[in-house]
Formats: sequence, C-alpha cells, structure tokens
Amino acid sequence: MKSIQIAAGSVYGAALDVAAALQTLLEKAGFECTLHERSALNVVRVPDAMLLIVSSTTGSGDVPDPLQPLLSGLINEPPMLVGYPFAVVALGDSSYGDTYCGGGRQLQAALLDIAATEIAPMLMIDAMMSTDPAEEAQQWLQAHLGSFRQAAAS
Repeated sequence: MKSIQIAAGSVYGAALDVAAALQTLLEKAGFECTLHERSALNVVRVPDAMLLIVSSTTGSGDVPDPLQPLLSGLINEPPMLVGYPFAVVALGDSSYGDTYCGGGRQLQAALLDIAATEIAPMLMIDAMMSTDPAEEAQQWLQAHLGSFRQAAAS
C-alpha cells in the first residue's frame, strides 16, 4: 500500500488542524501517513506515495508560506508526475471573491500541469459557512476513501 504524504500549509493554524484530523482518519483506515508542516518537492519524491495537500489561502489568494517551496518547485523544476495520485483540501473565505481558495487551486493546477492524477475532487472549505472545517474534511475523506484505497492499490 502506498504511503500518504500530507503537505499542510496554514496561516492561522486551521489547515494544520484539518491535516491532523485527516491523518488520524487515514491511519485508522490503515494508511501510513507523514504530515509535513513545511513542504518542498521532497514530499512528491517519496517512492510509492500519494500526496494530500491541505492548504489555507492568504488574503490575496496565494499559497501560505509553508507551501511556497512546494508550489515553486512544481512550477520551476517540474518533475513529470504522470499518474502520481493526489488530492487537495483548500481552505478559504468566499467573501474574498475571485481569490477564494486560491492557495489550493494554485497547487491543484500545478500538479495537473505536470500530469499528476487527482483522485478526489478538491474540497473547498468556506470559512464563512463552516463551523468545523476538520469535520467537513473528514466527511469528504470518508466519501472518497474508496478512491484513496484504489490509488494505493495501483
């Protein structure tokens, strides 16, 4: 079974809380997980792994500082990740309009550009609507756990 590398980037800590909750759920489901609070290309270069990104979004719609090295590497030194399985959980605030969940959307686009394979639709958690982002993310993961298992088996 493939391991899951969890790359988390937070501005105020919510994305780290969500990532930790998802890690717990994945480990209970039998996955081996590593949570990275600062991430660069090393998280996608782990053999036999999948990537789960949990990203907050800065006020200007950017990736938070802890995930900037990962995004920069994906864009500037893009490894070909044909078929590399990944999923993204994006946190944002819909009152910011076009930049809503921009951090997660940028990371998703960068991974798709280098031929990685999205195994579950991106979850976008709206700070204006969600009272418990970790619970919302866990429900999303439960709904897509079969996709994670299928990706791990291939």
